[in-house]
Amino acid sequence: MSSSRLPGKVMKKLSGKEVLWHMVTRCRLAKNVDYTIIATSRAKSDDVIYKFCRAHAIPVYRGSLNNVLSRYYKAAKKYRLDTVIRITADCPLIQPEIIDLCLKKFAQADFDYLSNYISFKTYFPIGQSVEVFTFKALELTYKNATSPFELEHISPYICANKRGQFKIAPLVKAPPAFARNYRLTLDYPQDYELINILYNKFYSEKKIIDLTKVIRFLDKHPKLLKVNAQCKQLT
Repeated sequence: MSSSRLPGKVMKKLSGKEVLWHMVTRCRLAKNVDYTIIATSRAKSDDVIYKFCRAHAIPVYRGSLNNVLSRYYKAAKKYRLDTVIRITADCPLIQPEIIDLCLKKFAQADFDYLSNYISFKTYFPIGQSVEVFTFKALELTYKNATSPFELEHISPYICANKRGQFKIAPLVKAPPAFARNYRLTLDYPQDYELINILYNKFYSEKKIIDLTKVIRFLDKHPKLLKVNAQCKQLT
């Protein structure tokens, strides 16, 4: 809730439902996901997230606000996870099929870490970032990472792999239907403006928005992409 660029973004409404509600609903549709857990902070400002999770029977863990790595590790330990999928809570168009694609690639070899977005390089629209890692890799990172950047963003320590501790999968490339550089994340007021337009056009209570329909629509209406064209992706 304490986002500096768009305060309270995860509880903003899209078609009458909170961003978090849409995200949990979409993540739960991934075929090979057992649990969808909200890992939020103990900050008073995040009480609203905790109450939201309790009201909707969503598993929730509260930890450090700034040490996101600690929060993730302790949440995974509490729920006894062996494989962890990280989706940041500013992706209200996250596509379940993309989560499943990453899980499928992850299972093809004895990988410790896999992503479709590494160091500003991606083949998917921004807002479709998926990270998959073993609990063992998360635990090693928790015990060894020290810099504020590593603690805030979790995966830089793994990706640097300075000690050769981790087997890192090749970057997952997007199938043609998803291969765009469109910005569909929620970090600035302009992002919310664009995503709100898309939700107003495509959302139905009977079925989640299909990202491929959004992409085809933006292909035909590229002027809409100017709404958040000036927003900078920071990580």
